[in-house]
Amino acid sequence: MWNDKIKPLIAAIKMKRPDSSFKMPDNMIMSLVLVAALVASLVIWLALDSSSKVTALQSQPEKINQRIANIEGKQTQTIESLNKQVATLQQQLNELTKRVSNKNTAQWQSTLSKPAPQAAQPPKTPHSTATVKKKPPTAKRPAAKKPKPKPISKAATHKTVSTKARSAFEVPQDSKQGWMVNILSLASEKSAINEVMRLREKGINAEFVRFPSKNKVWFRIRVSGFETKKQAIAYQRFLKKTYHIDAWKHKSP
Repeated sequence: MWNDKIKPLIAAIKMKRPDSSFKMPDNMIMSLVLVAALVASLVIWLALDSSSKVTALQSQPEKINQRIANIEGKQTQTIESLNKQVATLQQQLNELTKRVSNKNTAQWQSTLSKPAPQAAQPPKTPHSTATVKKKPPTAKRPAAKKPKPKPISKAATHKTVSTKARSAFEVPQDSKQGWMVNILSLASEKSAINEVMRLREKGINAEFVRFPSKNKVWFRIRVSGFETKKQAIAYQRFLKKTYHIDAWKHKSP
């Protein structure tokens, strides 16, 4: 009896609640497929991301090299521009120095062109009108024989040669009179010749003389030919202002 009443209820419940055991394998397969799809998509995404990163890393050296090339190009252009500016400034400086030198030379020449004050000359005396008495002619005496010149010794010849100038820029110490402007003194003849050549390239008419001092021969470089002290002072100032040369003056005895 009891079993007969329960069986219809169990049958009704089974009809309302279907058996899920038939769908369990399908659900597991679908879950595995979804998991596999997610894993595959993750792998693909990681692969794409890594490839893009590799590509980006490979392109970095090219970008760095391009930036370096651009920087070097800009530096080269800047250096060329600075070199042009330096050349222009150097040319302007040379022109300015030339103008100042020409101006100083003109001032010095104008100072030399001024006539020096002349010394007072004694008054001329009139010629005497007194007659000059003529002496009576006297008998001519025979001319005395002239003594023969003595032969010059070798020592004297060597001494005469040693007093002559040894270079085209060297002059004897007492060969010129008047005022001198001394530039500097050197210990060797070769240095003196080189310095005179350098000064003459600048337009300074320099020369050098030998003079002994303290048991040694010195070579003094100078500019000669000044008649007055005023002219020597003017040229001394010209050398100081134009070429920054500290010269000194003296008068030749």
